[in-house]
Amino acid sequence: MTQVISRFIKNPRLNTKVPYSPVRLMFNKKKDGIALLPMVAVVMVFLVLLSNFMYRRELIQINYEKIDTSLTDALLAGGVINYSAFGRTGQVMIQEEGDAPSAMDYYFANSYRLFTECLKASLRLDDGYNATADIGIIGAVSIKGFRVYNYFEDENGFYITEIGLDNGRGYAIRHSLNEPVYVNANDSVIEIKETSVYGQIGFRFRLASQPLWLQGMPPEYFEDDYTLTRLISIAD
Repeated sequence: MTQVISRFIKNPRLNTKVPYSPVRLMFNKKKDGIALLPMVAVVMVFLVLLSNFMYRRELIQINYEKIDTSLTDALLAGGVINYSAFGRTGQVMIQEEGDAPSAMDYYFANSYRLFTECLKASLRLDDGYNATADIGIIGAVSIKGFRVYNYFEDENGFYITEIGLDNGRGYAIRHSLNEPVYVNANDSVIEIKETSVYGQIGFRFRLASQPLWLQGMPPEYFEDDYTLTRLISIAD
């Protein structure tokens, strides 16, 4: 018995439980928190990249819609009719009176001038149609086509005159009596039933920014060529 007591005194931890230690518990929690730091850092980086991607995607959509709206606004600006003829005949036309249209027509030339001026102002293009603002356009905007469709009606039916510029070359057509005219525009095929203005532009559009570590990749991954075609009708 004396030996057992003496042994216990020499080593008091024998046959005893380790008491609860708040300091040790806090130390263990701190170690667990430090172990989670790399995972938290990875999640934060992922969220930053995701937010940047969503912002870039939204910005691309906003820029494209702005270009689309600018083209429509420019066509509206170019829809100035011959008010003298309208007052005399009640016909809505963007040309001189008469059956024979001409590529040198004054009202057509005025319509094209107003169209180009509005397009340059809206898209912030210089005199060479080069983009001066960061709206996703790379280089210059090209006007691939501009047309005016004049719709006339009389006791015999209807006929349509077409005055236009095709890649810078002027032309004029008088379609046959009661001949329907169809145009590919506004993402569909449209039949001309009113005096209308048509425009088509081409441009190179930035789809994503190219970081330094991807400079070796072809530009086609980050930009592409686009064509926009719109048609608006001029109601009387």
